[in-house]
Amino acid sequence: MAKNFEKRLCDIFVKNKVISKKEAESLCVGFHGNSKESFDIFLLSEGIVAKEALLTALSEYYEVPSFDVVGNLFRRELLTEFPQDILLRHAIIPLQRNDDFLVIVSHQPDNEDLLPVLAEFVSDNIQFYVGIYNDILDAVMQFYGPSPFSDEDDALDSEDDDLYEDEELDENIFNDEDDDDEDALFFN
Repeated sequence: MAKNFEKRLCDIFVKNKVISKKEAESLCVGFHGNSKESFDIFLLSEGIVAKEALLTALSEYYEVPSFDVVGNLFRRELLTEFPQDILLRHAIIPLQRNDDFLVIVSHQPDNEDLLPVLAEFVSDNIQFYVGIYNDILDAVMQFYGPSPFSDEDDALDSEDDDLYEDEELDENIFNDEDDDDEDALFFN
């Protein structure tokens, strides 16, 4: 599966003229088995592709919209519907509830185990967006605090209140007029 993911992602980069075919072949051969990082995180950390190009390729690969979680708002009431370990284990973050749909940003939206897990906590229909693994984990950790095993019981103390704002998400993504008074987490 991983090798197929690497090859298909490289093919998308070539098609989108992000890298050359020769670079794609070298990446797929050179990366396989030589790194403990995931392929997409490796591409970013080595500066091989820009985040926007990676999100575009992931969107095409998974056939869902992409969403860059950095610099975006997350609603407190949506995050608290899920235990922290579920969000971290599956690299997901709830983005918006719109009518009977819940939009979830996921690192692997094609994970077959994900829908049954989500159904344990919400009854909404799920719409997936794809996001970058490390960014999703960082956003979850920013909301919950430094560690689920930390002795600190003040992860959501008053100092964190400046992270919450009453702003709407980009109107091009959603138009939910009933959420004006909901708290949101701004992740940057």
